[in-house]
Amino acid sequence: NPVGTKLNITAAYPITSIEISSVLGKVIYSRNYNADKVQIDVADLPAGVYFIRINGTEVRRFVKE
Repeated sequence: NPVGTKLNITAAYPITSIEISSVLGKVIYSRNYNADKVQIDVADLPAGVYFIRINGTEVRRFVKE
């Protein structure tokens, strides 16, 4: 799903960490959390494909418009 300015993450389990990286593997965002829902402002990211790692294991892909 394309993302505009806000990336919303909802999980059935506690989210403890989130890391966003570019397709080249460069970490762009890294932060610890303790929540079931997280909203990240991605307005400043250039358009492109990114990978998000949740809790150090689950990896998802998203497209920034």
